Amino acid sequence: MFEKCVEELTELGAQITTAEIAQQPELWRDTLNIYRENKEAIEAFLAEARAMGEGRLSVVFTGAGTSDYVGDTCAPYLRHAGNTDLYDFKPIATTDIVSAPRDFLRAEDPTLVVSFARSGNSPESLAAVAVALVSQAMARHFKAPVILFVIPGILPMVPGAGMYRIVYSIVMGPENMVGTYLLETATAAGAIALGIFLGEALQKVFFYEFHR
Repeated sequence: MFEKCVEELTELGAQITTAEIAQQPELWRDTLNIYRENKEAIEAFLAEARAMGEGRLSVVFTGAGTSDYVGDTCAPYLRHAGNTDLYDFKPIATTDIVSAPRDFLRAEDPTLVVSFARSGNSPESLAAVAVALVSQAMARHFKAPVILFVIPGILPMVPGAGMYRIVYSIVMGPENMVGTYLLETATAAGAIALGIFLGEALQKVFFYEFHR
């Protein structure tokens, strides 16, 4: 498979996946270098997070679908190799957090959430969480429906380019790329929706904890 040219891989619909596999060695080296360059800042951030609570810092590895498997892989290893006196490593699927947030999140427990996304759409999820939280606050302040603030906030994140590529591939070709563009666009849209749900869930948890 790796001996085929780009044209052959594209015709087979395997160009993107093959490229992702081939770039792994370089990606891991770059990631290690990024960690080394920012090690002091990371350690200072973790120390500040630990200082927010009296016990261990809860570290939640989360993701949706296959991305959730990354947390399932990391958490058991870190429970053996990591400092469990300072950190409580837990893999929790985003779908579980959204459906029952109070089962996993408590306002009095400092929590670090590490979000994984194969598509690289975590920024959309994080931005959507911020939009949801701000929209809830604005809705309470102005006594207006939340949707009035959510829609303008998420509009710039809508994957319009992906939708355009899908239609263009259907009409002009190559048709074998329709599935790839559809998956990318659906994943981005799903990440935005998940972020909105997660933001609203977090807001309800903290509002309940601080006002009960």
